[in-house]
Amino acid sequence: MKKLLSLVLICLLAIPSFAGAEVFEAAAGGFGGEVKVTLNVEDGKIVEATVVGDSETPGIGAAALEPLAAQLVEAGNAQTVVDYRTRLENKLREVL
Repeated sequence: MKKLLSLVLICLLAIPSFAGAEVFEAAAGGFGGEVKVTLNVEDGKIVEATVVGDSETPGIGAAALEPLAAQLVEAGNAQTVVDYRTRLENKLREVL
């Protein structure tokens, strides 16, 4: 999951500060193979996101990809999603 979040951050860092529509793509190794992230950005806001990892474990890694894409669009930026997932991961570690 950390690799995937790093991948999303790479896409975020590529977003220019000027207005306009852009498409950013990046890929990184997941547990089962390559995970690809595509962000469509308009005026600095994520308007569409796709996260594809065809070789990720069904029901585990693969199950996290679609909700992540939706969270990126809902938040409008990757940092909000990364902050939430980091807090969630830290809470889970406290419980375990």
